[in-house]
Formats: sequence, structure tokens, C-alpha cells
Amino acid sequence: RLPQNDPAVLALRLDLTLHTGDTSEARRQLDRLVGDPEVVRNLRAAVVKSSVLRQSAEQLLDAGFILDAWARLREWSALVPSDRLTGTLGLARSRLWRRLGWLDGALSELDGAILLNPLLPNLPEVELERAGILLEAGQRDKGREVLARIAKEYPNHPAANAAKDMLR
Repeated sequence: RLPQNDPAVLALRLDLTLHTGDTSEARRQLDRLVGDPEVVRNLRAAVVKSSVLRQSAEQLLDAGFILDAWARLREWSALVPSDRLTGTLGLARSRLWRRLGWLDGALSELDGAILLNPLLPNLPEVELERAGILLEAGQRDKGREVLARIAKEYPNHPAANAAKDMLR
């Protein structure tokens, strides 16, 4: 019943497309969403609010308020869809899915973020989360391989120290 150009509908389509692994269609969906005049008009306020929503979602997730964290993430996704290009939204959503025990969904979020933008500014954190999920899923060899790559490729990043600790 929602209009086809509604930002919430477009964000949901983007999520579904990313989960299928179709990066070319995901880019088209993201362009439609980011190009929405309403989104562009409210971008400055949205960037500030997205930071608040991110922090709120993290705090709610840490406190165990899963549904409230999920609501904040949905609001953030609709408000600033371009945060998918920085990896922050995908990382936060992955942590939610991991907390719920849906490890395949958590990995899918991270893989989608990397496929959408291979030069993520927070790639070490994304990879560290990915390694943790792989280890939790029982894929020790793959997880340790990702941890070793983090330690080697990002030696001065805090994620490298965490990766080294996890390798021990």
C-alpha cells in the first residue's frame, strides 16, 4: 500500500537486493534512494541524527533491548541510506543479526557492505566482525585467515591488535 518511491520501501528493496548478492541492482536501488529529493533536502540534519541513531542502537543492543535496537536501525536505514557506502550501517545491522543468532544474515550484511563499496573506511572493523562471526559459526580456518589478514594489512589499526589477541 505504500508508494513505490517511499524511502522506507526503497530501503527495504535495497536490503533485499543486498541479501541476494546482486550488487549491480543494489547500486541502482541505492542511487534511487540517495537521489530521492526528500532525502537530499534533509541530508544535513539526517547526518547528525544518524549518529544519534547509531549510538542509540549500539547502546540498546548492548543492554539487550533487541527490538528497540532493530527499530533504531530501520529508522537509520531509511533516514541516511548513504551510510551503507561507509559500512557503518551494515556493521551495525550485522551485530544485530549476530546477537539474534542469525550468523548467515550477519555475514550477508558484511559481505553486502564490502561488495557495495570495496574501499570501506571502516573495513578493518567490518573484517574483524566477519572473523568473529566465522569463528562463532565454527569456521575456524576461515576466521583465523581473516584475523591474520587484518593483523598483516592494517598493522597500525586498533583492529589489528584485537585480531592478534583473537589469534592467540
